Amino acid sequence: MNKVAILFSILLGLTACNGISGDVRQSKKICINASQYELDFGVVPDTVSSLREQLTIYNESSDTVKITHIDKSCGCTKLELSNTVIPPNDSVLFSINVDLGVNYSFFEREVSLYTSQKEEPLTIYVRASRLYPAQVAAREFPFVVSENLRLNTPYLIIGYANLGEAKTAHINILNQSDKDITYDVRIPDKPSYVSLYQDDIIKAGEVGRITFLIDLSQIDNIWGLQRYNIIVQDRNSGEEATIPVEVIFAEKTNRLDKDAPRIMVPVTHYTINSSTQEKVEFILRNIGKKVLYIRDIQKAGTETIVLETNEVKSGTETILTVRVKPKQTNPIEIGITTNDPTEPYKILRIDCNIYLRILNIRW
Repeated sequence: MNKVAILFSILLGLTACNGISGDVRQSKKICINASQYELDFGVVPDTVSSLREQLTIYNESSDTVKITHIDKSCGCTKLELSNTVIPPNDSVLFSINVDLGVNYSFFEREVSLYTSQKEEPLTIYVRASRLYPAQVAAREFPFVVSENLRLNTPYLIIGYANLGEAKTAHINILNQSDKDITYDVRIPDKPSYVSLYQDDIIKAGEVGRITFLIDLSQIDNIWGLQRYNIIVQDRNSGEEATIPVEVIFAEKTNRLDKDAPRIMVPVTHYTINSSTQEKVEFILRNIGKKVLYIRDIQKAGTETIVLETNEVKSGTETILTVRVKPKQTNPIEIGITTNDPTEPYKILRIDCNIYLRILNIRW
């Protein structure tokens, strides 16, 4: 062995003992004075049920070291130590057996060895990425982007987002292949208060995360149901999938306020004959104590909507009139946003049918 190789070997040994980050996975020999050791099994098949390894814990000091106790982060980990006392320039065998159970994707457990020589333990990180079985992947990630990418949901229903605040929601994305994958996410016509965040790379067999953020800290005039589409694309294959997103922008209110306004609509759903009936009237009552403010009215069609007043005092009501087109067949859905803390958004519906006249025929 030449002098350069000898010097490199000495430096590598010193690096491992001092706990400085290096490719310690190439060696199963650990210095007891090190601060940490990474035992990375990489990507393992779904058929692997446990992670097993035997390590050599080496004492390079001139003093005897005693292993006082061992902590583990999970009851799924079984440990065997050949001896708790390590004489100078000697070693002991340390066996680790981690039961994977039903855990898939990225997996990490910790084992910490405390000694008589220092307060900080030697922490061993046991890591692996276990591939999902096909049936488990189909069940937990049912929505397909491409052959290698799957999502845990085909849509994202966020619920209420208060004006003046921020809210996040997440989509999990599985890489079910044995290679790292890059992907893109985007929202067509994305408003400035909406952001998307993602992992740059999803490692083989692991689960990434797409984060959808709505920042309404500077928004005070947008109300009601908002819809977006998240496009997820596999860069390798070019295949993509669309994830619909729904969120309701509402006023920040106190749900515990006993004097808060309360909206009550006696009838929220009408079925009419649009050939003979031209309008529908909804009664909006305030059964609370404070003034009920109707912040916004949304409609999908071109129907004419007239509201008597958007301020409804306690114990009073207002009328919302919807004028229906003659012989209209499409249903009409109307969303009302108010300052009612228990029901900020209420949906009204009109089903339109054209009934055939039945003729009385004598036989």
